[in-house]
Amino acid sequence: MTTFDQIKNYKGTNSFVKDVQSKLEKYGKLTDKQVSAVLAQINKENAKTQVRAVNIPLDDEAILVGRNVGQSLKEAYGLEFNPMVLDITKVTSISPKAIKIVGKMTSKKGNVCMCCGRTLTDEFSMITKMGKTCASHMKVEYIKDLSEVERFRNDYLKRIEEIGEFEFWVPKKQIQQWNGIGEELLNIL
Repeated sequence: MTTFDQIKNYKGTNSFVKDVQSKLEKYGKLTDKQVSAVLAQINKENAKTQVRAVNIPLDDEAILVGRNVGQSLKEAYGLEFNPMVLDITKVTSISPKAIKIVGKMTSKKGNVCMCCGRTLTDEFSMITKMGKTCASHMKVEYIKDLSEVERFRNDYLKRIEEIGEFEFWVPKKQIQQWNGIGEELLNIL
């Protein structure tokens, strides 16, 4: 199908595309700018309809998402913090530009805060894998000495269960890090 055929055969409701479509019918030609703008709009509309429902269970995979995703989760679930490091339990939908995921706050330990994804710098933060500010937002009492590490960990795990699972869309550009099967899945799609 040629580019002009794509424009002529457009059946959508976008007024810009309809306007250019009528100009093509009237004059029989378009400028390169018109063609590229119209095709971009048609492709954008087509991408919206290419959402595929899937059910891919994932086990033991963590994802680091961008601040915008964390902010939208904060607002959607009434949290006091931006969750940015999450354990993924399954992928439910895939589109050309985003992926719908089910997951919850991470319980994995790494060199970044389990809540906000920032690099940890002080000794207690490195041990607990969470900064003092995020612990406060999570409503988990922070440690005062090393004897409280186990209590902190148990309180944090309990809080993760209280918050529960999230179901959310992540634009592929907002995935900062995802190791494992999920990352391979994104590369294939």
